[in-house]
Amino acid sequence: MDMFKTNQQKETMTKNKYATIQDLVPGKNFDFFNNFSDQVFKTKTININDVGYDWFDCLSDDEQSYVQQMPKYSHLNYDEVIKQYDQDSLSNIIKRQESMGWKCDKNGNIIA
Repeated sequence: MDMFKTNQQKETMTKNKYATIQDLVPGKNFDFFNNFSDQVFKTKTININDVGYDWFDCLSDDEQSYVQQMPKYSHLNYDEVIKQYDQDSLSNIIKRQESMGWKCDKNGNIIA
């Protein structure tokens, strides 16, 4: 039984996709009221399994940061990132929803 668990865990680990982002975090002397500007960038590794397969608004904060830092989207403002990302991901979103048994229209809206 333990061998099955180990193999299952390894299989799950190999399917995950990871990326590195720059995350803004409080600095050493950060104070919300008196020293809010003391923030630094920290390199952070995140799971990006849902990127490209889910709507931008459904992604975690870290995944949204990753998308915004991608060269394809980094030059766009926030609203443009959302619009372009959702358009780019639409076919994968439709496939994912249909694989779960949902019927959707050409815009990815679930209809039945």
